[in-house]
Amino acid sequence: MQPATIATIAKGLRGSLSKEARIMTATEDADSPAFQASLSRWTYINKQTPSAIIQPACEADVELIVSMIKEKIPFVVKSGGNSPWSTIDSSGLIIDLSLMNNFTVDMARETATIQPGVLSKDINWMVGERGYCIQTPTSALVSCVGFLLGGGSSFLNGLYGMAVDSLVSARVVTTKGTVVCSEKENQDLFWAIKGAGQFFGVVTKIKMRIYPLKDEEGPLSWTLIFPSAKIKEIAAVLEEVSKGEQVIRSPGMAMILAFPGQDKPVIMVNLTHFRPEEEAEKIMAPLLALGPVQQIKKVIPWANMTDSSDMLAGHGGFKTLHSCGMKEFDGKKFETILELWEKIDKEIPGAKGCVFLMNWFSLDAMKKKGPESSAWSHRDIGLWNMHLINAQDKASHDAAIALSKENFEFCQEDLPESERSLFPNHWRGDDVVERRFRGEGILKKLRELKALWDPEGVFTNQFLLR
Repeated sequence: MQPATIATIAKGLRGSLSKEARIMTATEDADSPAFQASLSRWTYINKQTPSAIIQPACEADVELIVSMIKEKIPFVVKSGGNSPWSTIDSSGLIIDLSLMNNFTVDMARETATIQPGVLSKDINWMVGERGYCIQTPTSALVSCVGFLLGGGSSFLNGLYGMAVDSLVSARVVTTKGTVVCSEKENQDLFWAIKGAGQFFGVVTKIKMRIYPLKDEEGPLSWTLIFPSAKIKEIAAVLEEVSKGEQVIRSPGMAMILAFPGQDKPVIMVNLTHFRPEEEAEKIMAPLLALGPVQQIKKVIPWANMTDSSDMLAGHGGFKTLHSCGMKEFDGKKFETILELWEKIDKEIPGAKGCVFLMNWFSLDAMKKKGPESSAWSHRDIGLWNMHLINAQDKASHDAAIALSKENFEFCQEDLPESERSLFPNHWRGDDVVERRFRGEGILKKLRELKALWDPEGVFTNQFLLR
């Protein structure tokens, strides 16, 4: 279909949508601030310009849009603009959910109801002000709903499991209309959206549990910075700090990066403690004994939990975040990500902004939910080896990605193919689906449900056998 025809069809919806809804076309509005703001994404990789952008203001708008264009025009759905798949060229349009940004907190039932345009900073503030915490992204500008649909890994993994484990119900616009799914209604769809939700419809509202946060539980963020020359000593200590029951309330990460204006990498270790400070001090003691050059220790209000990631949250640039799963922290493998940083720094001058980290957490809460509970298939993964590729141009980006993937293969070489994993929400389009949705049973069920709920591939062809 020609771009002009797509624009005409989109504009033809104006009289049927709510007054608050917006419709913009590339031919008329491409240079407008509103069009450019809607087009903005966390990365410029694969950034494209659609023929039109439609911003629904309510669920009825979404249902009407999907029903009117599902057989005519390809589309993608966008909320926070962080997902790799929220972009399309002039052959289609974007349904931008950013106007659907309402949320409420029910203290009596200890739940939050959230629309897809809500970003993590806003809901964290409201929940934190009431003495609660919630499983949300670690970045302020990520959609809570989009985050949850891909599983939802957070600071609270050890205490309450993945975000999908706290999902109570959801409203979903499917090709068959709007449905409610929960443990009592449309259970099969409820299972699927908990880990693969974006491939089955447009989720217009979720209800999820929130949890009381006691004053003595912090969270206490404790960050230590070391010179990279100490990596062997640090790796040896982290092999112990990252294990045992203590990790339930003290998840952590170890990061390799160079601070702005610096050309030498440092190792930054952070543990977030949901426990009294005196208990945290005992856990940190082996790391403190290594003599960090700097340490930052402070209690973080829940409203500010994303602040430390703000420098990585801005839109634009040639960036990719992707990750591979590991069973536990491995010091030798941690040393390889410093080697990777140094190799990219030396060989790819246009990719000097890369950041590499290993993020570990307890599996106790996750293992209480079996594979039958959701499409999230990584309940045996206690650590994510995460690579933020940040380059000045696409060629540098792609060269760094190639080296990054080599590191992933090395870090998983001791695992059989069936146990190798990639984080679903970090899908780049060319990754192996069997590593994002592991296990023959889970993938088979997803394919059966796709054939039932979206046989024509309106919400991408993912899981369709064609």
